[in-house]
Amino acid sequence: MARQRAFSRTELLDATENLLLERGYDGFHLKALSETLQGARSTIYEYFSNKDEIVAACMRRTMERMIESCKALDHLTPIDALKKMLFIFVERAHFHQLMQAAPKVDQTASENAKKDLRFVDDGHGKLKTNLMSHFEKARELYGS
Repeated sequence: MARQRAFSRTELLDATENLLLERGYDGFHLKALSETLQGARSTIYEYFSNKDEIVAACMRRTMERMIESCKALDHLTPIDALKKMLFIFVERAHFHQLMQAAPKVDQTASENAKKDLRFVDDGHGKLKTNLMSHFEKARELYGS
């Protein structure tokens, strides 16, 4: 019997993201994830308790990256920031596809999943606030 390899949390979340994009929440299973990673399913449980927890963690990581990317534009002129934000949203168009899983995640299955989904929900508000701030600054600088 061949020895199965170990994998990192990052590899686990990357593979989760890919499977969610390919199969959606309903088609995502831990067995498929372990097969994709060519590792033991038990290794997944070293990081996450269940499917809902790993899906929520994947969504949180994606939201963190979006917020970080958009926040890094605050030093730019409003128009440049808006252009770059648009580019980020187009470049990461899969973001919304991943977020569609949120209503399906069972928040009662894990406190970590519940916290991560709360972060994702709050993150939408942060992205909107950041975007609106750049619009407002642009309006002040260039008129309505």
